[in-house]
Amino acid sequence: MRALIPLFAAAILLAGCMSETTTTTTSSTTSTGPSIPAAFTMDNGAAGCYEVVGLLLVDLAQAQKSLPANWTAEDAQAALLTPQPTGKGAIWFNGYSCANSTMARAPLAAAEFGVLVKAPRLDMNVTGNASTFNVYQVLHLTDSQAQREVLASVGAASGPANVTVTQMSAGGSERGTVAVTNGSAAIYSFEFVGLLPDTFAGSADFWQQTPDGMATFHYEITSRPVLQGTATSCAFVDPAVQAVTGTADCRGTAAAVIVIPDQAWASELRWMPGVHAVA
Repeated sequence: MRALIPLFAAAILLAGCMSETTTTTTSSTTSTGPSIPAAFTMDNGAAGCYEVVGLLLVDLAQAQKSLPANWTAEDAQAALLTPQPTGKGAIWFNGYSCANSTMARAPLAAAEFGVLVKAPRLDMNVTGNASTFNVYQVLHLTDSQAQREVLASVGAASGPANVTVTQMSAGGSERGTVAVTNGSAAIYSFEFVGLLPDTFAGSADFWQQTPDGMATFHYEITSRPVLQGTATSCAFVDPAVQAVTGTADCRGTAAAVIVIPDQAWASELRWMPGVHAVA
């Protein structure tokens, strides 16, 4: 993906705002405790998705506030691919709707909310692909009970949510709204516009540290057409979300978006019992 300098500049200027069965591979045959599952990986691939990713630029100190010990907020450069550090951290907020999901065994609507972080240093040797960028997942929100149950089994946080992505294509642009709710309670929402064509390929890890180990959704994305743009308005309603962003909206704050109209990914959930981030 090219450096997102046009996206970054536009955000500042406009700131005002699949298989039918789940395959599980167990890499250890013994549990670390009576109620702690053994290490495993589980297919989390999806296709036929419409995804919108928002990146809210905040002070690095604000980004650091919501992170556990031994995790470090990363400069937004890691996601925006600017030639120089921005001096800002980034809050990741997205929403997507997929026609097919392996883990959900059905269509899927979900959202991931968290903080862009440096790759963690782990206290055990863990094999796996290095990622283009890393996010510490503060909230994992999904309409899939199957996803929530798998995460709950390892002590990772996942909540029920309705994720609605509305969009309108016109003249090569994409405009619309992402709304994340739990019943009638709003969690967050944002309006977006994507204008600048680009492509994206890369990988990402969305981490959760639990008392018993480490869980991560690892994503591998082949080249996809995307549109760079901006969030024209945001509403961060849930108190847990506001605590991370430090604001109820994105007025006066740079908020870039990447719109991926035809998203698909190879992904797996990796559970690593007894593994923790260290200084």
